[in-house]
Amino acid sequence: MATRSVKRTLNCAVIRIAIGTKVFCSGCQIRLRATCKLMLEFEPHKKTTRKGTESLNKATLELDLQHDLTECKYYLNEEFSAETNEGEEDAVGSFLAIKVVPNNQNGLKIYSNSYQPDKENTKRMFILIEFRENKDLRDLVETIQTSRPPAMDLFFNDHSKLDSASAEIYCQPLIDDCKREARHRQKSMHSLSVHRKNSFLAGRKEDDLLLIYPFDADEKIFDQAAVHLTEAKYDSRCDSNLQVCALSESSIPSPEQKSADCDGGNADMNNMNNRSHLAIIRVTDYERLVIEDEYLNDTLIDFWMLW
Repeated sequence: MATRSVKRTLNCAVIRIAIGTKVFCSGCQIRLRATCKLMLEFEPHKKTTRKGTESLNKATLELDLQHDLTECKYYLNEEFSAETNEGEEDAVGSFLAIKVVPNNQNGLKIYSNSYQPDKENTKRMFILIEFRENKDLRDLVETIQTSRPPAMDLFFNDHSKLDSASAEIYCQPLIDDCKREARHRQKSMHSLSVHRKNSFLAGRKEDDLLLIYPFDADEKIFDQAAVHLTEAKYDSRCDSNLQVCALSESSIPSPEQKSADCDGGNADMNNMNNRSHLAIIRVTDYERLVIEDEYLNDTLIDFWMLW
């Protein structure tokens, strides 16, 4: 069969890629080449060994749509927004569902436990690509339709478009992944609740102060507490101007005020920052160290760079 190219190439970031029941949500991208080959890129899950947790290299799969595609469905979810709905239980955006024959060239054989296109289990029959923008899915479909590569008319046509009821059948792996994430968050919050009951966080509010840098402390006590630490950045002017260092809780900005200060809304605080960089750690910052798989924020990274 002759190979015909598509009129243009496409490249976009996507929310998730599912190969059968195996869902990837980190570093996901797709590229449609002029040769009608669809490139899938994603970061595999971290591998845990006896030596610890290891990050795996980014994976790339090359799917030949013109020769190996056997079925295609797509769904445009006009009500979904990646900014507001992503992370909600059962919230799935627009997606493309394709069935591709596994072979040595496209690399799908290594996912034989999760991806089985020749079986009757719908969850394992398809490769799913969830898009951040409806426009990206429309562009992909329209590019292939207008280029009209041989045999592609059988798959990318009006019969390939799903309604909401049918879409739920095809996107079950994505829905299951949403539910797993919801359970993980609930478990993390439960662990956090238990932690608060058994530590010095008990009874504290989310915006309560735990630590302020530069520290206002007796020099001997300070040296003993920091005996194994190296201060990477220190403004010696604080020694002669302790009113900058010895800040009371009432003089510390709230998280909302802090955000406004960064935009130039508080000249006094900006001047203070010019004299000595402040790192203010609250209960909410500390909690990010407690919850597994939670991202660090700027405050914690700031403090790490100072010590």
